[in-house]
Amino acid sequence: MIQVDLPMPEACDVCPFNYDFCWCNAFGNHDEWEKYSDDWNDHVCDRKTRPDYCPLKEVKKDDPD
Repeated sequence: MIQVDLPMPEACDVCPFNYDFCWCNAFGNHDEWEKYSDDWNDHVCDRKTRPDYCPLKEVKKDDPD
């Protein structure tokens, strides 16, 4: 797992993994991406929230600072 200290994007159109609107770069491999590519390509610009299949998962930080 990689920890990225950025706010969780609310939708695909503002996600840093979607810099080119060609495909979601958060998916680790192209085969996994192919399962969702049709839905993503049809809805990415209209969607106001991240889809359920978004590979990004928010995790709460456990250790107190």
